[in-house]
Amino acid sequence: TAIVWDVPSGHVLWRLEGHTQDIMTVTFNPQGANVATGSTDCTVKIWSNVDGSLLHNLEGHISDIMRIAFSPDGSRLASCADSGVILWDPDLGTQIATLQGHESAIWCMAWSAQGDRLITGAEDNSSRIWDANNGDELVTLQEHTNSVWAVAFSPDGTKFVSGSTDQT
Repeated sequence: TAIVWDVPSGHVLWRLEGHTQDIMTVTFNPQGANVATGSTDCTVKIWSNVDGSLLHNLEGHISDIMRIAFSPDGSRLASCADSGVILWDPDLGTQIATLQGHESAIWCMAWSAQGDRLITGAEDNSSRIWDANNGDELVTLQEHTNSVWAVAFSPDGTKFVSGSTDQT
């Protein structure tokens, strides 16, 4: 169960119940109208932030959902599980593309501010930059000698930073 809270009062607004296993990741869309949850039941659910109702149950992964993130304009939702990412249309509840290329678990991801790129970091010591419109892998970076646990784009999208358990 995920719980949506009212910050000023500290009261529960609604409980988002429906996953059959642990919820590992939650996020609001940029407009604040919806909430997405990802679970070890291999599903992503999209909920209304107006009344807590379930809008979409997204199925397509075969392992635990570890991270989810809306694009900056909210038109796409990325979910990563194991070594793959699925891009979804959160309004229709449909799959747009699958990003495959990592050889092991993806631990982090980030959208560019423009929403045209997605970067992922994984246990295979690599970071990969993807075209978020068609799912093509654009760049593979393998400078780290251990798992990549943190990635971020610069605000203008011309640089990115990655952090690893190799202490770099």
